[in-house]
Amino acid sequence: TPIEILYIGGTLVACDAKTPTVWALDAASGKLLWSHEACPPVTGMVAGDGGVYFYEGGQDFLAGNHISLNRKAGGPRAIVRLDLATGKPVWRLAEADHPWAKNGRRLSYHRGFLMCELSRFTNVPTGNAIQCIAADTGKELWSREFAPHMNHRSQARALHIGSVLWIS
Repeated sequence: TPIEILYIGGTLVACDAKTPTVWALDAASGKLLWSHEACPPVTGMVAGDGGVYFYEGGQDFLAGNHISLNRKAGGPRAIVRLDLATGKPVWRLAEADHPWAKNGRRLSYHRGFLMCELSRFTNVPTGNAIQCIAADTGKELWSREFAPHMNHRSQARALHIGSVLWIS
């Protein structure tokens, strides 16, 4: 059962909760185009500019009083870009070089920018931020930290509306 699934330009890209494999299928024929073994768990999958982006590794996060899926970490957290046509890795931002990646929960893509939504889900005010990455190179462009308004359920959010980026 897919837990992450995208449809882009006639291609289905998916992975499930039990395996770390990311698959690309021709949407019309169902033919396997490529597969990529990622570090489990794979979350936050988005696509754009000929790439597929996702978080890999790290532990599933606490959300309130439960763990989201309770999948075991296969390694440290990282953000990965695969080439949509071939499945080959283009770049990888590892937690060792980018400590903020461990708090990554969601990704969004818009007009060449990858927004990493970083949320700790605790009452500690640090560690919640939006990190902006150049989608083509993986270069860090800017970040903005913020303190949750009232409680640990407050999360970093990046909303794209036309040419405007709203951050909350």
